[in-house]
Amino acid sequence: KREKALGRFIWNVQYDSISEAAKDHRLYERLRSEVLEFIQTGRAPIVDQMMETEISRPNGSSRVIQLRFFPINLKQDLMAGGVSRDITDVKRAEDLSHRMAMAARLAEASEAERRRLARELHDQVGQNLTALSLNLSMLRSQLTAAECDLPGTLCRVLYDRLDDSLALVSQT
Repeated sequence: KREKALGRFIWNVQYDSISEAAKDHRLYERLRSEVLEFIQTGRAPIVDQMMETEISRPNGSSRVIQLRFFPINLKQDLMAGGVSRDITDVKRAEDLSHRMAMAARLAEASEAERRRLARELHDQVGQNLTALSLNLSMLRSQLTAAECDLPGTLCRVLYDRLDDSLALVSQT
């Protein structure tokens, strides 16, 4: 507000408008020294450069502004001019776009990893199940039908277990 700026050094007004999260002593000193350099020489690092900063508004909300300071040469004096514009919505849209792109890349990487794991599992499990099926079939073929015809014998129990196991391997 005008009444908060009148009679104060510009670097104090600028510093007070910066959001609390962005404030630190080095920033204050930089603002002060660059304004004083501009007053003395007409040049400073902040002059004719586009800058962005987050400011706090009187209602407590924060906004991102883009600003540019420039010298205005009068007949005998030098004056500083400045133009600023609120780019909060642009920054939010950029941030959202960046987050969406990151999420898309993450989803893509996740899907690629799932496909790789599925291939590995399919290949390895398929090979293991084939080997297991062959081993079970060989064991089963070594049990003769004559030995396993009698119900309740160990041979019959093993024969039935091998049949069940082969069926499970086939299903899997």
